[in-house]
Amino acid sequence: MLLPERLKRAFLFGIYPEMARDHGFPAFYDRCTAAAFDKMARRHGMVCASSRLYFQSDYFRFCFPVHLMWRAWIVLFRALAGAHAAETFTLILRKQGDSPE
Repeated sequence: MLLPERLKRAFLFGIYPEMARDHGFPAFYDRCTAAAFDKMARRHGMVCASSRLYFQSDYFRFCFPVHLMWRAWIVLFRALAGAHAAETFTLILRKQGDSPE
């Protein structure tokens, strides 16, 4: 959200021109952590049957120095914020009261 959408698209498609047709969208992420999704699921009568957190992504892989700095940030962020630092995650949700099959 710090960069204008037009500039982000110029960077993305300048590095990955083959993605210009099918990728890129305005992103407005809010409460996108595993804990926030779990809380939202519980408010809607669901429980988390299983979760998996991932602390690795391909962000900035195109430029090793930037990628290395990003990796260092994630290590520090994970030490400070724990699970909230997960870059991606998977949650398996089920309705409350349903027994797992």
